Amino acid sequence: MAKASDFSLLLFRSAPTAWDLAGRLSGASDHPISPEGRTRLDEAIDRLGDLKLDLILSSGDESSLETAELLAAASGAKVRKCRGLEEVALGLWEGLRHEDVAERYPSAYKQWISNPSSVRIPGGESLPEAERRILEALAHGLDRVKAGHERVGIVVRPMAWGLLRCWLSATPIDRLWDTLKDAPLFGWYEVERERLDSVHSIVGAQP
Repeated sequence: MAKASDFSLLLFRSAPTAWDLAGRLSGASDHPISPEGRTRLDEAIDRLGDLKLDLILSSGDESSLETAELLAAASGAKVRKCRGLEEVALGLWEGLRHEDVAERYPSAYKQWISNPSSVRIPGGESLPEAERRILEALAHGLDRVKAGHERVGIVVRPMAWGLLRCWLSATPIDRLWDTLKDAPLFGWYEVERERLDSVHSIVGAQP
């Protein structure tokens, strides 16, 4: 089967959960879209207008899959769950609000905000580890897309979305918080097959 060459990616952040709206760090925990999140999602899909996608690759968590299914209904695409696109695991910090973490772990939290790639939360993963996992999953997922199906939606949780947005825009991952600040739910990005192919060698070379 011939592969697609270059891609138009609709990078879509999963609609907010109750934890997201409460300012809690979700990490690998799994929650459905909140009622307010559903309203925001419907408004975002309306803004996309007459949307056509060939395929949607989604993280396997509940809010991402809900988001992907609603996006699929609006775009005529099929949804494929893509292992490895899951949110950054935050270990012991999952479920805590930012202010809780700042109070309990002041030094680590300050470093996480100023230089997030340098911190690995106990029981979680570092941003470089998460980035390698997510990029490898994206490359593998797009490897399976056949020619003529270049318009692909990618639905992931917020931090995974931010890491992908950093990579797609050639932004250092230590600017993750700037990337996420006041960010829209979605954005279009063009990516060349050659750049995706390079992910395999880059990831494979990591220790």
